[in-house]
Amino acid sequence: MKKIMIITSKLAEEIVRDSVSEKSDIIDIVVLPVSVAAFLTPLSISNFLSKMKLKKEEYDMILIPGLVKGDASILEERVGIPSFKGPEHAADIIETIDFFRKGEKLDKIKPANYLSEKTIAEILDYISDFNKSLIQRNLSAVLKIGREVSPVFLSPSLMPTVVSEIVDAPKYSFEKMIEIAKYYLSNGAGIIDIGMFAGKSHPEFFPKVISSLKEELNVPISIDTLNPEEILSGIDAGADLVLSLNSKNMKFLEDHIDSTLRDEVGFCVIPDFETITRGPLSLRLKSLNENLKLAKELGFKKIIADAILDPPISGSLSGSLATFKLFREIDPETPLLMGVGNVTELVDADSFGLNALLATMAIELGVSLLLTTEESNKTLGCVRELKKSTLFAFYAKLKNTNPKNIGISMLYAKDRKNYDQKIDQSIDEKIIVITTEYKSEYVADRKGFFKISIDREKKELIAFFYPSAKSAPSHEIRGKVAESVCKKIVELELISNMDHASYLGRELMKAEICLLSGKSYVQDQPFMFGDENYLYPKKATSYLTFFYINKKKFNTS
Repeated sequence: MKKIMIITSKLAEEIVRDSVSEKSDIIDIVVLPVSVAAFLTPLSISNFLSKMKLKKEEYDMILIPGLVKGDASILEERVGIPSFKGPEHAADIIETIDFFRKGEKLDKIKPANYLSEKTIAEILDYISDFNKSLIQRNLSAVLKIGREVSPVFLSPSLMPTVVSEIVDAPKYSFEKMIEIAKYYLSNGAGIIDIGMFAGKSHPEFFPKVISSLKEELNVPISIDTLNPEEILSGIDAGADLVLSLNSKNMKFLEDHIDSTLRDEVGFCVIPDFETITRGPLSLRLKSLNENLKLAKELGFKKIIADAILDPPISGSLSGSLATFKLFREIDPETPLLMGVGNVTELVDADSFGLNALLATMAIELGVSLLLTTEESNKTLGCVRELKKSTLFAFYAKLKNTNPKNIGISMLYAKDRKNYDQKIDQSIDEKIIVITTEYKSEYVADRKGFFKISIDREKKELIAFFYPSAKSAPSHEIRGKVAESVCKKIVELELISNMDHASYLGRELMKAEICLLSGKSYVQDQPFMFGDENYLYPKKATSYLTFFYINKKKFNTS
């Protein structure tokens, strides 16, 4: 096996050696006399290597740092060894080498950050091809949901479809419903669900909206109600899916839904209410199976089952998941719906992690529909998160691997690896080391001050400039990123001192992070990571610190 030459700089040498230590026998590290890899170019690298007595036949390739600007072809032409861009981070070098050894191609211009993984577009194409092939081969076993719209297809073997509920839909205008639905669809929803008021009946609502929604959106529309009158009204208005049927409303609907609609419309069957709210989970499963049997006897053709996912603690999340699993073992064919919003809305935890775990379990269970909401501030973005979660978990299933290192992840606040840039402080013994402490001081700017906020609808940062405390704002500067707003403020000469410039940079970057993450932005308040405050320890108390100081009260050792 030939060797691989890795080019690096003096500052990165230690990190690179640590990263490739497991394959040091097939790797030669060449450290060039520059401090930072970004200062190198393919031409300068070739000049350094031309002074070395290289044995070309010993090397498979040369891997240059991903931060190097330019085309590695220049290096390859001059030294006669295949040359490619490596990753930007040394921690990814081994994965890049493994990728190359498998016969995959590296690039001469683009860094190999994630070349060993698939892009989201490639994953989407792969899953789409799989779905199309499976549908064509097993069309009779696949449930088609959608009348006179672009349909969705359901099967335990297909990737789940995200159903997004417009909660308490009658309270919205039609225009607002369209706006919400388009937002859901743009984030990955496949079906729009119209949620009705619990305990109230509004059958007159559906004829006004369902056909118009379908015409405007061209996707299946489901109705979320147990009320028989609303179900009949919704079906007549064009609903494609009904959530939900139980023994009570099925007996009423038996004489009111003709056979054609029983063939065309999808019906989700649930256990009877009393088995959901009390009693052992075995009764819930028994009730669900009995209701499914009744639905089939009454002639409903497109049947979906929902064993009801319980909220944690107040319900039995683990028990309800076990019920889903038992059902799937008994019935491997019937499509399943899982209401993951029952969990994300009722747990004060970041929704992307919950959605990832729930989607992974749903795919293990062969669930076809994942119902979610974005009713509270903490669940904003749940539709996008759930769609992405189904992609990464379903792709892992197709590849028969863990949902890890596959080109898509649900990591938002953390990274797969530590990419911290370490600086060798011993490089210059004359360097001046200065340690500072945090001090909150206000230095007024003679030109005026700024109030900063964020516009979530337009995804923009806003800086209002006030020439004085008594004046109205004279400027409103908007931008998608902190840097552009800062540069425009400097360009307009609205600041007069460095303290103010530094302050604006900090606040606008904090606002940008809040805009991206969904955290609330409050000017002059520290950015809180959960209930921890790492940056300003004197301004906020850490729960963990409190627990540690008071551990005797909690009977811990």
